[in-house]
Amino acid sequence: METLSRNAVFEIYVKDEIPNLVYPILIAGFVSSLKGQYEQMARILSVWRENGVYDYIRSHVDWTEIQVDVKQITLGQMPAAAELLRRNDHRLDRVANDAELPLCPEFNNLDRPTPTRTRFISQKADNDYLLVDGTHRAVRMASEGVTSFSLLVPAPRLIKSFRHSWRVS
Repeated sequence: METLSRNAVFEIYVKDEIPNLVYPILIAGFVSSLKGQYEQMARILSVWRENGVYDYIRSHVDWTEIQVDVKQITLGQMPAAAELLRRNDHRLDRVANDAELPLCPEFNNLDRPTPTRTRFISQKADNDYLLVDGTHRAVRMASEGVTSFSLLVPAPRLIKSFRHSWRVS
């Protein structure tokens, strides 16, 4: 289990989203030049994507990277895939193996190259983990047989306990 800072998670998010804007080779130098400005860029990308990821990352200071089995991962709402998700209880492993997956407009790009960005921003939800970002990549990877995923989740907060000593005089 690796501990990460909020800024490290902003950096990962920016590196994951930038390729959606332009061809990856063209932006490699740009991303490298950001040096410490990942939070600003994450805010811009989150507004552009209308996904709230910036606010989610911003609301947690410390993060942990953990390995999670595909059977413990759930997917959020996606209007274009509502029936597919409902039918499979939003479970990543079931969605990825659904025979009608290639027919769903939301996932009709399964012929693209295998994703190289393999960490996913997530939140703990009971005994499962809900993907906050990277649903398309995760479905693609799971449909290709990946059974374990690297998730970035907020680190548990430590609550300091106070010990009072009472004196009777």
